[in-house]
Amino acid sequence: RTLGDGAQALPRDDRAVFLGMVIGDDRGQSPVVADDFRAGGLGHLLVVSGQNVAFVLAVAAPVIGRWRPAGRLVGVAVVLGLFAVLTRFEPSVLRAVAMAGAGVGAAVFGRPLDGRRALSWAVAVLVVVDPFLVHRVAFQLSVAATAGIVWWSGALRDLIPGPPWLAVPAATTVAAQLGVAPFLLAVFGPMPLAALPANLLAGPVSGAVMVWGCTAGLVAGAAGGGVAAVLHLPTKAMIWWITEVAAGAARGPQATLGGPGMLGSGAAIVLALKGGPRSRLVGGGLVAVVVAVALATAPHPAPGRNPLGYGATLWVDGEASALVLDDPGDPQRVLEVVRRRGAGPPDLVVVLDGDRADADAVIALRDRYGPVPVAAPPLHRVPGGRTVERGQRIDLGGLVVRIREVAPRIAVIVTR
Repeated sequence: RTLGDGAQALPRDDRAVFLGMVIGDDRGQSPVVADDFRAGGLGHLLVVSGQNVAFVLAVAAPVIGRWRPAGRLVGVAVVLGLFAVLTRFEPSVLRAVAMAGAGVGAAVFGRPLDGRRALSWAVAVLVVVDPFLVHRVAFQLSVAATAGIVWWSGALRDLIPGPPWLAVPAATTVAAQLGVAPFLLAVFGPMPLAALPANLLAGPVSGAVMVWGCTAGLVAGAAGGGVAAVLHLPTKAMIWWITEVAAGAARGPQATLGGPGMLGSGAAIVLALKGGPRSRLVGGGLVAVVVAVALATAPHPAPGRNPLGYGATLWVDGEASALVLDDPGDPQRVLEVVRRRGAGPPDLVVVLDGDRADADAVIALRDRYGPVPVAAPPLHRVPGGRTVERGQRIDLGGLVVRIREVAPRIAVIVTR
């Protein structure tokens, strides 16, 4: 509640991103923001995750680190327990809490654990306590990402040229993406090509948002008013950068990496890890080929009728397009299917019912694309919708939308 009070100094979308990143409160996230982050493979930043645990412990370290080993163990246990309760025992948080507890406990008793053993112990204990965790996708992804980091990030860090502030986050991001790739492909389908660069650009800043939120965010909530506004100026700047990275991924080509692309990328990384300069050159060339093929095969709507799913159908003729909504589903899903098919902003949106579902989808589309014209039936509930009559023709240049029927629904014929 204190964090939320302080975040009132932020704009609505920034506030939702901030609370999602710090404590996993995703209630205020708009469909556009959620889909932008999904387009860039940044959806994990909008929910509480294992890295939140690391940053909470970093904030508590200056105090707990001064205590004796036994007191340190108790202090860490209390901090971890409170954070797990606050975040509603999310699977990724449970994994991180168990790892942190195992690591601190082993260190107190004089038998430190490395990351691999800590992860193994954490997974074993959690699965014994709650066997159904193995079916939770969030738990699977958290474990897979952590396994990729603890097994491969060190070798990758040695391969990546440049200063540590660049090499370490890059190696960590690549290792985590490699770890979760099989699960993402199996559950969600092809991965966005933009995921790796987007995570490299936004990941380090997201860590700063979490640390700042756990410290200055609490002070802002307690003080309120002008103090909160001043303290959240850095928050606003950091969230602006993260949201711009996500929005850029959503605006760019919707290229994806399927199974062959991921296999090619994996082979390139193996060559780089195991071989000499020549193997690294071959691996780099293979990565370039994979990226070029992904960009060349990015989806683009075909002329004519394109069923998108979730009640959305795109009609294309030449450079003009009309998006027809017939009982659309979740607005975020509508945005996602339009984006993933490379449709871009439609010239016209036609709603067949004009009810609340249509209105929510239209609002989300206008949030992303701006004031798109909307054709709707009489007595519709769509903000800014234009009521159309039977027989009316709407000329969009190369595309003509002819209204065949109005009540109780609009039926459309799309012709040149």
